[in-house]
Amino acid sequence: PDHLEDGDDADDDDDDEVTPLDKDLMYQVTAALHKRNLLTKSQALMVQRLVDTDHPLITAAADVYEERGDEEDFADTLRRVVDHFSIERIIHQLIQNNYIDRREARVLALMFREPNSAVTEAWKAFCMHKNERVLTDQLLTVLICYDKHTFL
Repeated sequence: PDHLEDGDDADDDDDDEVTPLDKDLMYQVTAALHKRNLLTKSQALMVQRLVDTDHPLITAAADVYEERGDEEDFADTLRRVVDHFSIERIIHQLIQNNYIDRREARVLALMFREPNSAVTEAWKAFCMHKNERVLTDQLLTVLICYDKHTFL
């Protein structure tokens, strides 16, 4: 667990300061948690997306993991964060509200798996601004553009 921090203990006096994430290391830890079946593939992907945005909940969870070293507790915390910020939850709401059908939901989910897709970029903006309405509008716009492109 000491590998989640850069080893500099000079900031220990400032408890409000959050240690910057080592993103490559977090990707490795996330992959290891997935291999040990502590995170599903979808959960691991979402954690990586949140790591990409330097999300403070992920950083705080990594700090606690480094301090306590409890891998199962860390995985549980990551699962809770993912459940709260899950794109699947947003997509499910779009289906329930009859904004999209299941085919369109699959398209959005597949696009989310691509690192530089419009869906991923919309998700990154959502993680920064926490505006679900804007995310919904962006996802619907992505689908409109996708449908136009598909039929051209």
